[in-house]
Amino acid sequence: MPSSPTESTDPSPGKQSSESSSSSNNDSSSPSWWPSWYPFSPANLKAKFQEFDDQQRIDRLSECRKLDKILSDCRKRHPPGKSKSKKGSSKIDHKDDPIESVSIGVRNMKYFGWRGILQSTASLEEEMNNDSDSSGVQNDKPDLSVFHPKIKSSCAREEHAVWACRAIATGCGKDLGELKKCFESIHDGSHENPERSQQLPPHVHVLTAPYTNYQGIVEKVGSSSNTDAAHKMKQQIPCHEIQQRLGSCVSENGRQLLERKQQRERRQQ
Repeated sequence: MPSSPTESTDPSPGKQSSESSSSSNNDSSSPSWWPSWYPFSPANLKAKFQEFDDQQRIDRLSECRKLDKILSDCRKRHPPGKSKSKKGSSKIDHKDDPIESVSIGVRNMKYFGWRGILQSTASLEEEMNNDSDSSGVQNDKPDLSVFHPKIKSSCAREEHAVWACRAIATGCGKDLGELKKCFESIHDGSHENPERSQQLPPHVHVLTAPYTNYQGIVEKVGSSSNTDAAHKMKQQIPCHEIQQRLGSCVSENGRQLLERKQQRERRQQ
């Protein structure tokens, strides 16, 4: 006796359960609109993009090593306690200024507005002499060349460039932008003549500061209950809070980047 239409068209309970399970699994791995012929699921595609982005960041961090080397060499040339000349050179060639001898260093100096600041003595003196000759009045603009030896020996340009490079590579550009704005708004009023100190460009105070706070030196000193020393250090480090925040961002994002790289390497073994 032939079976009824209902019997012939209804799937068996086992088959129905199997198809339902298969459909459920497909839905969980990709949305209904995702083409079945495409070789990657959304999850796999996201992982591929993440791997590509991570490799880009690793490559950028490798470029930062050029600046690390320049900073290390600067510190060897200018160890703490070494006597410094009191008069700067009248002209500094880029070959004598390693941070501006490599493209990545030039980019960072341009970003902060510090490109060629140690080469400005000759043009500044010429400008001051021309103003004095034409008006008969001595120009009272500060001679920035007196700060050049201290800027060179502090290695501050080199250190800020290293952390700026790391910030871009690890996705901390927001903190870097805030730091740049803060640097540009700095005015050094700690000199004996505040009126004259206001004429100094912000970079003089930033690049002659004795410390940076990317590695949280202020917080470390403060945690040792030496509050007076921590307070004094805060006054000496421009934009110390933003520096610390940027350094923390670089460290955390760098740690996560390394963990993802190591996980992929373990999966490939």
